[in-house]
Parts: sequence; structure tokens; C-alpha cells
Amino acid sequence: MLNTISISVSDDDEVTGRMRVRVRPKRKKPGLRGRRELLRWAVRTAIRWWPVLLFLPAVALLLLESSRLGRKLPDEVGDNLAASAKVESLKNLNRLDPTTRVVHGVCYVAFWDEITRATQEKEGKMLSHRLFPEARFSIWVDSKSQFRRDPIGVIEALLWRTNSVLAISEHGARSSLYDEGKAVVKKHKATPEEVEMQLNQYRMDAIPDDKRFNGKKALAEASVIVREHTASTNLFMCLWFNEVKVNKTMASSASLIIPSGTPISPSRSRSGAHRRPAWIGASSSSSADLPLRKIPGDYGLPFLGPLCDRLAYFYFEGRDQFFRSRIRRYGSTVFRVNVPPGPFVAPDPRVVALLDAASYPVLFDTSLVEKRDLFTGTFMPSTELTGGFRVLPYLDPAEPNHAQLKRLLFFLLASRRHAVVPEFRRSFGSLFEAMEAEIAREGKADFSAANDRAAFDFLVRCFFGTDPAGSRLDLDGPGLINKWVLFQLGPLLKLGLPPYLEDFLLHSFRLPPALVRADYDRLTDFFRESAGPFLDEAKRFGVSREEALHNVLFATCFNAFSGMKILFPSLIKWIGRAGARLHGRIAEEVRSAVRGTGIGKVTVRAVEAAMPLTRSVVYEALRVEPPMPLQYGRAKRDMVVASHDGRFEVRAGEVLFGYQPFATRDPRVFERAEEFVADRFVGAEGEALLRHVLWSNGPETEGPTTENKQCAGKDFVVMVARLLVVELFLRYDSFEIEVGASPLGSLVKLTSLKRATF
Repeated sequence: MLNTISISVSDDDEVTGRMRVRVRPKRKKPGLRGRRELLRWAVRTAIRWWPVLLFLPAVALLLLESSRLGRKLPDEVGDNLAASAKVESLKNLNRLDPTTRVVHGVCYVAFWDEITRATQEKEGKMLSHRLFPEARFSIWVDSKSQFRRDPIGVIEALLWRTNSVLAISEHGARSSLYDEGKAVVKKHKATPEEVEMQLNQYRMDAIPDDKRFNGKKALAEASVIVREHTASTNLFMCLWFNEVKVNKTMASSASLIIPSGTPISPSRSRSGAHRRPAWIGASSSSSADLPLRKIPGDYGLPFLGPLCDRLAYFYFEGRDQFFRSRIRRYGSTVFRVNVPPGPFVAPDPRVVALLDAASYPVLFDTSLVEKRDLFTGTFMPSTELTGGFRVLPYLDPAEPNHAQLKRLLFFLLASRRHAVVPEFRRSFGSLFEAMEAEIAREGKADFSAANDRAAFDFLVRCFFGTDPAGSRLDLDGPGLINKWVLFQLGPLLKLGLPPYLEDFLLHSFRLPPALVRADYDRLTDFFRESAGPFLDEAKRFGVSREEALHNVLFATCFNAFSGMKILFPSLIKWIGRAGARLHGRIAEEVRSAVRGTGIGKVTVRAVEAAMPLTRSVVYEALRVEPPMPLQYGRAKRDMVVASHDGRFEVRAGEVLFGYQPFATRDPRVFERAEEFVADRFVGAEGEALLRHVLWSNGPETEGPTTENKQCAGKDFVVMVARLLVVELFLRYDSFEIEVGASPLGSLVKLTSLKRATF
């Protein structure tokens, strides 16, 4: 039996009453509680779905912008200029129009110049084929003599009758290369140390101390040069010009680079000319008859226009289609457009696009465009990524240290040229051996990844005589470089991430340089130790040791390594896709040329003079898929730019932009322009097309100088690309590949390698 006891508690109890008051929850008004819950829900939803909330408005803005651009565009703001000002502007522009005209029935054209500086004189003396690409012959005679003969008679006597392509006058006083070196020192034209260093290089190159050559003096003075513009003589003069750039005091430098098989006719000149030569050539036609048009296109609304163009460029259309669609829309290969990265990386993404072979070359004319801080386009990466220095690619030729730094790189390339062939074969021979083993084990081998390792090893061994595998850097070099390059080029790349995430992380903000500072410090420590002898020479060129260090690191890791990272897989891809028939032709050419050396080894002369198909294959790969496709320049003054179909006024200060594949695959210049044609550049007709190969920041028929922005290692890149083809086909008859996408270039895997059978 349960007993219940009822206890009544009064609210009047003082202690318990106070306790109840303290613990009793306070009731909230229903309206206030609902508003706070709604706010919390909205915040949670926004945090969860922020990418979608950002992406959908961007798509809507893109559609709005596209529909607006599809309609007829309004007149340009510049059209409200007063009529008198416009007339004056056109008067100023007229001075840029070509002043030459074609004259028929003329045998030759002669030029005299009494005031040209000696530095410019060498360009006319040695590079006449570049100044006058349509000329078949040229004659140079300097101020030591007078020209009193009929030019056609001179060519007949010195070239046609002797079946030669080049005639150079003998030296008047000396007969030996090494005697010339002694004379240079005696006349105080250079220090004994400079001359001795150059003579030692000649001895290493096995240049003999002969005083006679084919019954003539072995030393040329070159006060008279008579030549036919053939592939071999053009190459000879380009190499000679590069040699003179390294040591301008050695008149005998020509004896170092005579191409194998080139008939030379050294003849003591009794006729000559005044300061500038008599040129045999013709002038090109003028573009003055093309209509003067307004540049079509516009930039859209601030911020929104660049954002929409960036999304279309990377994701909605893709780079090639982005430009093709605008060419169709505007009916012009010259138009206004925004280029990535835009906000918030580039303060001003507005450019004038030049997308054909006619308009694109204006980007190389440093008298018309400025190149300051435009290497990567409308933005410049932080100098924290380059040791606090603006390195050579970001300098304009008008800046004083541009010439000093470029001469320093010329010196590096010239002083280490003897190491190129042996070190390349060593590094890439190991690569192909590893590829064979991996294919046997896995069924395929990643060429692109192995190429990074081999390229870095080759460059360090070739330039500095150091093996990175035995250093503190060990095998980390390629990985460190790839990360460092990403932090510079990230705003221009696609990594394959989800679009909204990639655009936000890569294209909207700069990656902090502090994240790769430790990696860059490891690279600088390695180069400071490995490149010590080279850095010791920097002071002689007027460059501080620290600035030279960061410039040679950039040239090796960014320019050379990244170039080989892109070019070599591309070359393997295009040759691999061409099939076994082309492989057989290249293999036959390469092996015959190597056997023809008499020593059974790969030599520079054999590669340059006896392998025309190999040479053409490399140029065709550079034409179809140039390693650095984007080019920029800022107009120095008002000018007129001509495309195939019209002329366009460009205002001073506007940024000009070129997408190189559209210029080098121009169907008005190249037949089957979109196809890889292996023998396109073989023969005279193919040689004439080389001026439209532009991968080196200039025409292939021109060379790098301190006055232009052409790649200092242009000839080096072409040579190592040929050596890759040579090494491949000395070992194998044929090969097969798989190709994938990569942020830089192509991802290539080898699936089979058929060993050489003949």
C-alpha cells in the first residue's frame, strides 16, 4: 500500500521564489525569432553554395555581353576628333607608308651610305638576305676600295665562271688566323686576355694554323663580299654575324663557320666600293592601296567586358575558337578585344589583336613598338620571383642594361658551343634507354616527364659543366622549376580544375610569391655554385654578379628549359603522327649524313649541311605549334598597321597583341596551312617561306641582336631540336605514340620503339 503525501509550495517563499525567477526562460516574441532563423538560414546557404551564386551571374553577364556585341557596334570614341586634328594626324601617319615601288626591267639596285655607324654596317654587310629577302645576289664593298666594274660582270667573274656561291677578298697583310690574333693585340684593339681566350676556343675547335686554302690565303678580310643568296650562304653569313657579336675584333672569324660543301672563292680585290655596298635586289610591293579602315570591336563595360571575354577564352569557347569567332564577327583579322587575365590581375586587358601574317610582324619592329614589361602580356609577375630584378625578357632594347645582358648570354652560348653535341647525346641517349626499358616493363613510357629530367640535366651540363644529380639540388630541379613557372604564368594557364574554382584561384588573383621563395632560393644557390666561372665574366660586360645570376637562371630555367619542355613533346607528336613513311625518310637521311662525316659521329656541320629534311621537320613543328604563342608590344606613336585586307590606325600607347599560330598558319601564305607538311621548307621555295616562321620573336631569316627582342638562343634551340630528331632516328626506324593534354604543350607517351635495322 502506497501512501501519498501532498506538499504545497507557496510562491511567496522568498528563497525558492528568487531561484525560480532566475532560471525561468524569457519568452521571445515570435516575429523576432523568425527573422533571426531566416538570417541564419540565408548565411548557411550562401556559404554552402557560393560558387554557384558567383558562377550563374557570370554566365548571365556573358550572355548579355555576347548579345550586345552581336549587334552593330557604336562608333569609336576617337571619331569625335575635330576634322583639322584628324587631317594633321593622317599627315603624320603618311610618313610611315612605304616609299618604295616596284620598277620593272632593272638589273640591280645600288645603295650608298656615308654616315652609317660601324655597328649597323655589319648588318648590311653580313645580313643582306634579311634586308632584301627577294634579292638573288648581293655585293658588298667597304670604304677601303672603289667600285668601278659592272656588277653583273663581277658576279659572272667571281661566281658563275667558278661555279661558286660566295667570294670573299683575301686579307691584305696576313695569311693566318692566329697571326691576326697577334696583330689585334699589337694594335690594342682588344686585351691580350680576350684574344687568348678566343684563340684557345679556336684551338679547341681544331681550327688549323694553315696559311693557304685552295691555293689562296687562308685569312679573309671581307672588304669585298660577292654572294648568291642560297641556303648555305645565308646560314654562313648568319653564323658569321653571331661570331662577330661575341668578338668584334677578330676579322678572321669567318674561317670558323664555313658550312661544309660551300664553294668559297677567296679573291684579292682590286675593285671595291664606297662605304655602303651595291645591292642586287628588288623592292617589295606597297600596301598603300589597301583601304583605311576603323579598327572593329570594342571592350565592353568596365570589369564585366574583360570578365566575360576571359570566361569565353578559357572555358566557353577555348583559345582558338575565341579568336576565330571574332574574326568572323568583325570580318577582320585586326580588331579590339580584352585578353586574359583581366581583373584583378591585369589593370588594363584592352588590346588590338593582330591575327594574320601581314599585320603580325609589326610586333617585332622596336622602332614602332615598346617591349617594356610585356613579356607575359598585360600583367607582369612580381620581381620577387626573379630576385628583385627585371630580367632580360621584360626589358625594352632602349633600356641601357638590355644590351649588356644580351651580350652576356651571347657570350655564354658561344663559349660553351663545343659541349652542345656531346652533352645532348649523353642526356637524351639515357632518356631513350630508359624509355625502352619502361615500354618493355609497362607497355608505354611517359616521354614528357622523362624529357623534363633530361632537358634540365643537358642544360646544366652543357652551359656550366656540372651534373645536377651529384649536387645538393639532386633530382628536384625540374619540379622546382615547374612550380616556379606556374607562379609566373598561372593567370594564363588551364590546369584542368573545375572551371569556377580554377578561374577564382588562378585567373582572378596572383599566387603569393612567398609560397615558392624557398624553392627559388634552392635554385639560386645551385646556380651561384654551378655558374661561378660564368658569373665571374659578368663584370666585363657591365653587369653585377647578382643580376647576372638571376638572369642566367631565368634564361636557363624559364626560357631554355620551358622551351624544351613544350617543343620536344610537340616535335615527337607531329613526327609520330606523320607515320612510318616519314620516319624511314628521316632515318635514311640522318644515318647517311653521319656516315658521310668519315668518323661515324654526329657533328654540327653534318646536322646543318647534310640533313635538309630534318631541318624542315623542326621548322614545321615550330610553325604549326610555336612554343610561346602570345606576343605583345605597346605602340610608341600613332601608326598604320596593314593586314591582308586593310590598313588600320593605331594610337600611341595602345597595346598590340598577336596570337602567333594564326600568323604562322595563315592560308594566304602557306598551302595546307593547318597540316603538318614535313618537307615544307626543303628547297628554294621552302627557304623563301622561312621568313614567315616567327617562333623566336622574329622571322627565322633574321638573327638576335642587342637592338631587337629576338631570342638570344634562337640558333641553339633549332640545333638541339634537330639533335633530338637525329638521336631518335639513329636509334630507331619508327615509333608510335599516345597524346594527351598538358598545361604547357602536349603530354606524349611512347607506346613502341622499333630499333634501327639498317
